Amino acid sequence: MAAGMLWFIRKLHLPEKPLGVIILSLLWLYVEVTGVSPSSTRAWIMATFIWVGQVSERSTSTLQSLALA
Repeated sequence: MAAGMLWFIRKLHLPEKPLGVIILSLLWLYVEVTGVSPSSTRAWIMATFIWVGQVSERSTSTLQSLALA
């Protein structure tokens, strides 16, 4: 879902930071609509950690994001 949103919103040619905020907001809306289940909340937290790592120009690890979530 996040990849599809990212592809669609990148067509707007926005900088990375506003793009990430928009995607994370839309993902949180999805989490709310689906009833804030633990799995969707964990996926949102993982996406947030990965995005913060990319914006801060640090290397990100999906396994570490999963462990933190």
